[in-house]
This record gives sequence, C-alpha cells and structure tokens, in this order.
Amino acid sequence: MASESDLVEFIDFKQSECLNAAESDKRPWENVLKQGPRSMDTLLLSSECDEQLLLNIAFNQKVKITAIRIRGVDANTSPKTVKLFVNKTRFDFDDVQSNPPAQVIQTTSQDVTTKLKLLSFQSTDSLTIFVENNLGGGEVTQVCEIVLFGSSVATTNMSELKKIDEH
Repeated sequence: MASESDLVEFIDFKQSECLNAAESDKRPWENVLKQGPRSMDTLLLSSECDEQLLLNIAFNQKVKITAIRIRGVDANTSPKTVKLFVNKTRFDFDDVQSNPPAQVIQTTSQDVTTKLKLLSFQSTDSLTIFVENNLGGGEVTQVCEIVLFGSSVATTNMSELKKIDEH
C-alpha cells in the first residue's frame, strides 16, 4: 500500500462537480483541489445563492482518506460546519438533508486539518463535502484550499489478469 500523501492524483475531475458555486462554468472547485492553484488565495471557490456549497468528488480508484485540510479566505467567510459523505455519487442538497454523514467537522478557524474516522473512509470511491454554513454567519462562503490526505487502496484488476497456458 502507498504511503499517506495528498490524494489529488486520484481525483477524477471530469466526474466531479460542485453545486451552488459562483462562476460554476469556470469550474472553480478544481482550483481549490489542485496543487499549485490551491495555494493562490485569489483562486477561490465561492458560494452563489447562499452560504452552502456541495462538492461531489469522484476518484479514479479506491482510496483511504485519513485527513482533510480546509482553508478559507478569512474568519467570516470560511466554512464552519462541514459534513462528509462517503460513496454517495451525485448527491444534491435534498440528499445531504435526508442522509446521515460519515463525519461532521465543526471548524473554529479559517485553516483546519482534521483526522477522519478510520473505518468510514477506508474504501472510498467518492466523497461528498457539504459546507452547511460559515464562521461569520453570512450569505457567502469562500474556500481557498481543500487537501485530502491518505493512500490508494491496492486492488487487483481481474480484467488485467492473463490466463497462463498449461503445457
């Protein structure tokens, strides 16, 4: 098994989406996930209609997620309550209200790294991040950076196995 590291290389950006993102046609959620752009405080993911954001992240293989770092812009617009859902593809706002999260994170500052429950995130195909509100209680939530830490889950792809001829 691979050592624990940034899981960005396992994110399937074409299959990932963010609901209620301002300028969604520019796919701003990719900037907060990708190495390089996410370190630039000017490339933000901002909520549009209210303070909530819903990010559905697909992976190109199973991963084990051990921790998450969420960095906001400032003390007022940074996420406060973050709910994480595992292996729930294409969740929407109704789904997050009617399904129990795998973990709830309550932040108290604009830059938080949280260890995740080991059993809940061991074999993850997709992760839904629901930002319910922000620290300032306002209508706009802004995120600069989201980093997922963990490792790939080593699996055997049965379709790649070749039959050995007996002689």
